[in-house]
Amino acid sequence: MPVIERHVLPLTEQMEEELFLGLRTMQGVSIQRFQEKFKMPLQAVYGDTVATQIAKGYLKQEGDWLRLTESGKFLGNEVFQEFLLDEY
Repeated sequence: MPVIERHVLPLTEQMEEELFLGLRTMQGVSIQRFQEKFKMPLQAVYGDTVATQIAKGYLKQEGDWLRLTESGKFLGNEVFQEFLLDEY
């Protein structure tokens, strides 16, 4: 099948997508995989956001994994919105 159009996602959108898709799963987001994939620590990109969402009780970190809590699952879209990047 011929390719009619190709859209390359900017790095910021790729990072956002990694968080959105990963947090929608039971497994969550691997902090190590994020660093390997994007060549920068998740903490450097989302450190303040992660800390805020953990403090609110919407996220939890278990070892290498960042996951939604039960409250976070209920408010998923609001949590995901906090991970939108203006620019990095």
